[in-house]
Amino acid sequence: MLLQKINDLISSIFWKSEYEHPSLIKIFHNVSKPFENVVPNFEDEEINKGFENDNKKWYHNEYIYKIHGVIIEPTNKICIKGFRTIIKETQAKGEDKPSLIKYLIFMLSFKKAVKIEEAIFFDGNTGRNYFHFFSDVMNTFWLSDSHIQNKKLPLIISRHTYSTTYFQYLLNNTQLKGLNWYVHDNESWLKINVLWYNKSFSYKKDNWLKTIQLLDLNYHDTKERIFINRSKKSGRCITNMDELLFILKKYNFTIVDTAEKTFKEQISIFSKAEVVIGIHGAGNTNIIFSDLSKVKFIEILPANRISCHYYWLSETLGIDYTVIKGESLDSNGGFKLAPHLLETAIKNKI
Repeated sequence: MLLQKINDLISSIFWKSEYEHPSLIKIFHNVSKPFENVVPNFEDEEINKGFENDNKKWYHNEYIYKIHGVIIEPTNKICIKGFRTIIKETQAKGEDKPSLIKYLIFMLSFKKAVKIEEAIFFDGNTGRNYFHFFSDVMNTFWLSDSHIQNKKLPLIISRHTYSTTYFQYLLNNTQLKGLNWYVHDNESWLKINVLWYNKSFSYKKDNWLKTIQLLDLNYHDTKERIFINRSKKSGRCITNMDELLFILKKYNFTIVDTAEKTFKEQISIFSKAEVVIGIHGAGNTNIIFSDLSKVKFIEILPANRISCHYYWLSETLGIDYTVIKGESLDSNGGFKLAPHLLETAIKNKI
């Protein structure tokens, strides 16, 4: 623990981060607040205030940059320029930094980096998260595809994202199969002469629809009611599920833990969904596989975790969305939901 703290301190002193580094060639950069004028109108005023605040607060960025002469380190896939400058835009999380020990070993041992003339940065480590794979990585892929003419350029993808079941399904069942993928492992340092580093708006309808259309979905006449549950080990789970089971059974809901389903199974389940109820989490991303014009989505938020991700997604795709609030998360990551709130929300949607 002490050694880690010392390493973190030295690392914070050594690395210098810069936004819009002079080596960046800006092809374009758009900034907007797409939900600034959207006024939430739900039953819970605390949720309304939280959503409205986020609608007005957050800027959304879209850009295409070219970076000349950059190194991509293997652990966090962060771009390094010169000796110790981090290209700030490539830090998926602000606190993430390249491993200083690995970097110094790399520099002092004269270990050869893998040289690539020109490439497109596909995901870094962002694709590890199921929701952000679709909202950030795939949306940015469509931005790159529409603006970069050379379709033969390698797309640099992390080994972790490449190995996920969802990417493998897309790779083997869609047009992604024919692209030039370069899988970046956790050991290799990459030296790129020209790197395309891009970012799309996360909530851009056309891009979401392109991803959905990739899958050539077949919607079913039989419409099912799905409750997305979360296990204790996943955190953010409902601790009084025994009180809710009667209500869910009464209204013919099937309880699903998406963490236990393959990607193909998740597509199949949600393509049949008429009503979806989900505790806030990555599993709610599967709502995009439902018939967007007909599905009704109820999100459950803990009182101390008011998050607008799926509210914004629903606004973007025209999904019939409502939200109910449980109690605050406890020290174990669980929370309670009042049964009458669940039943009222269901009655309003069926």
